[in-house]
Amino acid sequence: MWPGSKKPESPFASTRILFLLLGVTVATTTSLSGCQSVHCPLKPNTGFSACKISNQTLDTIGLISYPISIPSNPTIAWTLGSHLVGPKSLSNPSERQSERIFYLGTPPALELQSDALQFGGCAIYITGSNNANIFYDPALVSDDQSHCESLLGAECGPSLSTLLSTPAKNADTTSSTTKTCLSLAASIKTSFPPQCAGLNTTTEVVGVPLTGTTAQLPISSSENSTSNCYPTLPKSNVLTRVFSYNITTTNRSKDLSPATLGETPLLTVFYPTSNNSAMTEPSVQFSCLRTIDLTDASVATMKNGSSEKSGAERRASMGNGLESMADIINCHSYKAKSSLFSPEDRIEGSLFEPYRISRTMSSDYISVV
Repeated sequence: MWPGSKKPESPFASTRILFLLLGVTVATTTSLSGCQSVHCPLKPNTGFSACKISNQTLDTIGLISYPISIPSNPTIAWTLGSHLVGPKSLSNPSERQSERIFYLGTPPALELQSDALQFGGCAIYITGSNNANIFYDPALVSDDQSHCESLLGAECGPSLSTLLSTPAKNADTTSSTTKTCLSLAASIKTSFPPQCAGLNTTTEVVGVPLTGTTAQLPISSSENSTSNCYPTLPKSNVLTRVFSYNITTTNRSKDLSPATLGETPLLTVFYPTSNNSAMTEPSVQFSCLRTIDLTDASVATMKNGSSEKSGAERRASMGNGLESMADIINCHSYKAKSSLFSPEDRIEGSLFEPYRISRTMSSDYISVV
């Protein structure tokens, strides 16, 4: 089920505390889980997930969780949800929008919007130009780990965390959380650490408030009444949609796969805002999020120790290049070989509806209708 590696004992992420600097907690997290861990519902007669949370449907998710060094040391969980949309117009039928939605799951006792909080919090995420994902390698998406260290360097995450520690510690407590988060993001953007060779002048850094009056409110009971899925662990968490953005791509697999399966670096920062706070130093957590395309159906079809092709539905839903096209066909009992399709094949139509796959006259793309 987990080729080449031992399955983690828990769907929660394993966190490595790398070092403490002047009391500042700096940590990195790499383990992820997908829809199989929260049991996303499946689309009828398919192995593809359709997790509806409030008014948003997610095709795949990536879930990561870790303890944070604030009073009571709670564990929080980030969920990245992905959804493919398009085309928007007949004039550009190949265009697609890959929606990336980031949710924060917190224990009910951790009320981040409370006026009584003596600390502030920010989510700081990093993208390439035009929201492009920072890292994608098709050879590394078969497991449950994040791999952006391969591009950024093993010391990049800790270096970014350390870089944030000073401005976070000295944050203007009279300023709004939004301004503080923007300022923290700018402190990274203006001077990337030398350990982060994969980041450059085209890299975008965005800060979003997690606390204060400008932070997003948790999903309400009425909003959640239409949901069929609650993509966080434990399920007792309060879930908040924190931020989202779109990546413009095409239906060619060479463009689609990086947009849907790539990784997003994320720093979660909490800092004291009161001299009387039990929290005396900032807490900075670095992680990279990507979706893990595993469902209950795909896990059930995979044999322990087998190759990914034994679980044909595992990554088919995201159209991950030549191998996934073969997976889609195998999953739906079509007698075809992956050798029929070139790496330049593209997918026309929706990836998430029942499939009829045919070769077109031009022989340069695949039509899914």
